[in-house]
Parts: sequence; C-alpha cells; structure tokens
Amino acid sequence: EIMTYTLSPDEERANIRRCVTAITKATGRRPLGWCSPALQPSAHSVDLLLDEGFIYSMDFADDDIPYVVERPRGRFVAIPYQYDLNDMGLYAYTRQPPSVYFEFFRRKFDYLYAEGVAGDPKMLNATVHAQLFGRAFGASVLEECILYAKRFPGVWFARRDAIARWVLER
Repeated sequence: EIMTYTLSPDEERANIRRCVTAITKATGRRPLGWCSPALQPSAHSVDLLLDEGFIYSMDFADDDIPYVVERPRGRFVAIPYQYDLNDMGLYAYTRQPPSVYFEFFRRKFDYLYAEGVAGDPKMLNATVHAQLFGRAFGASVLEECILYAKRFPGVWFARRDAIARWVLER
C-alpha cells in the first residue's frame, strides 16, 4: 500500500522488512521475490532487495523473458511483469466476460509456444488477483488455461523463485 518510490532508502528498507515479517508469519516461508505496489520501484529497490536476501523482482516491464541484473551487491533476476494477460485489465476495468481471459491466454500461449519450440524459450505470465479470479467464475477460467497448456509437451509450470534460480544458474 506504500508507493516505494516516495520513500527514503531507510524507509524503503523498513517497509521491505515489515513485508517480509508479515509474509513469513502468514506462510511459514520467507519470500524471495518482490513486486512493488503499482510496479513502482525506487532507484534503490534492487540494491535494498539484494541486501535483504531477495533473488528476483517483478518490477520490470521492459522485456518478455527474465534476465540477470548485475549490481555491485550481487546478481538479481528481473522477471518481467506482463500487462496483457491480467484479470484486472481484462475483467475489472473493461467488464469483459471471463472467457475473454482464456481467449487471450490461448492466443498468447500458442504464439509463444511456437517460438519456444523453434528454439527461443519464452515465459507466459498469467496474472490473477484473489479478489477477482479467486472466485468460482475466474477460477474456472484459470483452470481451463492450465488444462490447455498441460496438453503441450515441454511446458514448465514454475514458481517465480524457481524461474529466478534457473536464470541465475545459466
């Protein structure tokens, strides 16, 4: 709820630590990745996240596939946030039926899969929010997307921390 870019480095570090504590308490696992509110990091975010043990962030929208950010403090993975397949934009803002989400997913998946088979690996990020597609109408469409993608050989369903580790190892 705090716009990261408005904070001093010390305030941002305190906010990161507050979030880590809350997430760890709620899930029993320390987070390894970060996404700033409204995808608005500060100029200090990557370095502060590295200091706090994070290995990736989704605050990047400048590419289609993950890449390594080299910093004096270490290596960090930018996992791009892709706006095109997002329940907020496709459903909440435009009031499209949930089936439109599947249509976007299918078209994007088919295109990226063909590129991947041709030797150019791709990543498809399908964004959903608990308050929207966490309900039955949205969950059913998300299930349809997953079942569709499972029909294709070689598709890797991965958490972002696994993706970040994979990128860092290469």
